[in-house]
Amino acid sequence: MPRLRPKTMAKLTLTMMQRLNLDALLSVQRGSLDDLFTLHDIREKIKVPRGLREQYVKYLPDGRVLVDEQAVELAEPAEIDFEKEEVRRLQRLLKEWTNFAEGDVSWVVPLKKQLDGPIL
Repeated sequence: MPRLRPKTMAKLTLTMMQRLNLDALLSVQRGSLDDLFTLHDIREKIKVPRGLREQYVKYLPDGRVLVDEQAVELAEPAEIDFEKEEVRRLQRLLKEWTNFAEGDVSWVVPLKKQLDGPIL
């Protein structure tokens, strides 16, 4: 009987802003089923439950979304374990995504530094 090896895990510390924005970024990705399965697994790990999410985000009837920046800044960061493949996929996403705006720099750069640094 073959012995299963544990998957190597990486621990990242994500702020609420990183979790919310990364979730939004992941939700619009397209790709192969393998890519989508990995992205879905990542989304499940960073997910902010609906009840908690309502403390930070308000949805307006016209489809706009308002973020309570003060509440987001005061939220405790979350430590989340990722598999190596998930880390590689996040690194690739941040490298290849071409629709970032200048306002994304404040949450993307610290995330990229964590992904590129020693996180195991």
